[in-house]
Amino acid sequence: MAGAGLDALIIKDADAGLKDRFGRAAYIWTGARNLKASPVRAMVEVDGRRFHKGEITCVLVGNVKDVFGGIAVFDGSRPDDGLFEVGIVTAKSLGEWIRTVSTVVLGRTENSPFVVTARGSRIKVAFDQPTTYELDGGVRKRTEKLKIKVRPKSITVCVPVPSPAPDAGLETAALASV
Repeated sequence: MAGAGLDALIIKDADAGLKDRFGRAAYIWTGARNLKASPVRAMVEVDGRRFHKGEITCVLVGNVKDVFGGIAVFDGSRPDDGLFEVGIVTAKSLGEWIRTVSTVVLGRTENSPFVVTARGSRIKVAFDQPTTYELDGGVRKRTEKLKIKVRPKSITVCVPVPSPAPDAGLETAALASV
C-alpha cells in the first residue's frame, strides 16, 4: 500500500509516539484529528489516461484487499494479478468522512459518492503542492509526484507444501513468483 493525504497524516501522527503508548487506537485518534486537513489539487493518471483531476483528501494505491483492522478497501484486489487498485477520496467535511468510512466499513466502497476507484499497472499522481505520503506504513518526505508501477514476478515467495500423507515426515517447499 501507498497513500497520500489523510492516510499519510494518520500514520505520521500515530508514529510520533502515540502508537507506542496506545496501539492501534492511535490511528483512530489521529484520523479524527486530521479529518479537517485541507484538500489538495491533484491529477491522477492510470495507465496513461487521466482518471481524476481536482481536489482530493486522500489517494490510496495497493494490491491487497484489506487495510487496518481487516477492513476491505479494494474488493477483488490480488497481489499476483499484475494490477494496482487506486482509490481517490474527495470527502471534506466531518459528515462526508463519516459517510465515507461507514460505507467502506460495510464493504461497499464503490457506493460512496466521495470515493472513485480504478485498476491499472501504472499510476501517476501530481499534486499542486508538496504532500505527505506513506509507503507500506512508513511516512516519507513531502512530494509533488508519485509514480507507481507494477513489476511482475519481482519477488519470489517460498511456502511449505503439505505432505501427501500425514506421516510422510518432511514437507517440501514450493516457489511462486508474484
